[in-house]
Amino acid sequence: MTLVGHKDSVLDADMSSSLSLLVTASTDKTVRVWHARSGKEQWAGKHGAYVYACTFSPDCRRAISASGDRTCRVWAAKKGECLHILKVSALVAQARCGCGVRR
Repeated sequence: MTLVGHKDSVLDADMSSSLSLLVTASTDKTVRVWHARSGKEQWAGKHGAYVYACTFSPDCRRAISASGDRTCRVWAAKKGECLHILKVSALVAQARCGCGVRR
């Protein structure tokens, strides 16, 4: 399968625990979510700099991206709506989600 959409290098990828979605982070300043079986892009979100890392929440409802624009963004995993922007004082190069997610 070939994922078509990013315009530059992909730096990180994560598969949802349900195995239905894939999230990718790229130097084209986007985070993208894909249908895992078809490879079809579901949505793309923008940052102001390279996106270095991405992951899904344990319940697969959120995607998280970390960028050189000094933000971490929390997205609705299925629709791509940006729910939160967390601003930090330094470059963010990793994104991980803890197990303490409320349902």
